[in-house]
Amino acid sequence: MYYTFALIFYLTQACLGEVTPNFRRIYISIREKNIHVYFFLEDFNEEDISNIESEIMFYFQNYIDDQEELESYKVTHEIVLGKDGYIKSADGDLTQIFHRKEETL
Repeated sequence: MYYTFALIFYLTQACLGEVTPNFRRIYISIREKNIHVYFFLEDFNEEDISNIESEIMFYFQNYIDDQEELESYKVTHEIVLGKDGYIKSADGDLTQIFHRKEETL
């Protein structure tokens, strides 16, 4: 997809200053004109969920809306809770945006 780099950049920019130690992974899936963002949180945290919905996704959507070529794209997101959370089925190719470094024993 031609706009993949721009979408990854916009999502990365939207995440700046919002990712806390509770975030485990963030992925983006792009298929045709559908963009789906997956957020993996270790534990339920109301503030993190609020920041995803009111900050990260808000700014990500604004970056997209500012680009005439991307205006028609539909953006959705999903929050997966739990240390062992996984994506049941992805609509399109997955690109990892963030992966928390895990401590090794």
